[in-house]
Amino acid sequence: MSVLNTLGSRLTRRLGDVQIALPEKAKRGEIIEVRALILHPSQSGDNALFIEEVTFALDGETFCRFDLSSMSSANPYLAVPLRVEKSGMISAHWRNNRGQTGSGQKFLRLTE
Repeated sequence: MSVLNTLGSRLTRRLGDVQIALPEKAKRGEIIEVRALILHPSQSGDNALFIEEVTFALDGETFCRFDLSSMSSANPYLAVPLRVEKSGMISAHWRNNRGQTGSGQKFLRLTE
């Protein structure tokens, strides 16, 4: 399955949105992959524009943080592992070099 099919068409999303994809089923103690597509342009040079920081959290508790640079691509796609112990809200937040921010979230429900 392609990234765009999993996370949604970029053409129907707003610039700055974060689309999060989670597995449909996860059990306590399992390691899952949290995937995020951030719709954000990237420019280098005098008018540089790029994402500087991305954080992932479960119920507000950060479990992963990325420091990015001007070498990161437009519309970055990130995937991080997470050992799940409880159901909760997964969120991803970004901040760019101009102080603009964006975020997205998706609920993770554990199955028994």
